[in-house]
Amino acid sequence: MKIVIIYNNKGGVSKTTTAMLMGCFLDVYYGKKIGIIDADEYQWSLNSIYQEERKELFKNYSEEEIDKLLRDKKIADIDVHKMMIDEIVGFVSRIKKGNPYDFLFIDLGQRKVEETLHVFELADHIIVPYSKDAEEIKQSVIFSKSIKRYFPDKNIKSLVMKIFRNKADDFMEIRKNLKRRFDNDYYKSIIPGRDRYPEKRSLIWPLNYAVEEKDFGKGVISFMNEFLEQF
Repeated sequence: MKIVIIYNNKGGVSKTTTAMLMGCFLDVYYGKKIGIIDADEYQWSLNSIYQEERKELFKNYSEEEIDKLLRDKKIADIDVHKMMIDEIVGFVSRIKKGNPYDFLFIDLGQRKVEETLHVFELADHIIVPYSKDAEEIKQSVIFSKSIKRYFPDKNIKSLVMKIFRNKADDFMEIRKNLKRRFDNDYYKSIIPGRDRYPEKRSLIWPLNYAVEEKDFGKGVISFMNEFLEQF
């Protein structure tokens, strides 16, 4: 089981959207078993979405229909665990013995690195999403430097989100500068700005693979493949 933390101390950088996109895609199209820990007790957004979606699913489909959707890989079968930050280490220690997931994603919410060192110590990989906002870029660099100070061997990569085609080249240059000046590693893939990502984000229904395949640079698909190469 690989533990992945998606983190940026600034809000609104698509941490939740990234976790949901990855979870559904990896489950349905890559056959990976996914678990998610929602430890953001200020809003519990992942857990709230999960509970609401499951309620709607069982309202609109019979158990037999749901079983068929799962067998046909039309929907994802993701577990979401709601817990406080201090419960994570014990939970991970218990489930590791049974190894129930290929990937366990952790949402820490907006916390300082120093508050969550015991959780970051568990991570096999850390993804830091950011977008066109200068503050987001700044926070991604500060965070990467901070966590490397404590854990110099951690695999940390920044992910550029919500960028449109005409801005992609600009961000290629920004990433090169961050790498040169701060040794900030990043994913080569860029997740483009698409209305469907926030509108259709789901822990059950995946994005349409054929639609994503047509996107420039195959954003989500190339990111998933690049992500799996980390392991």
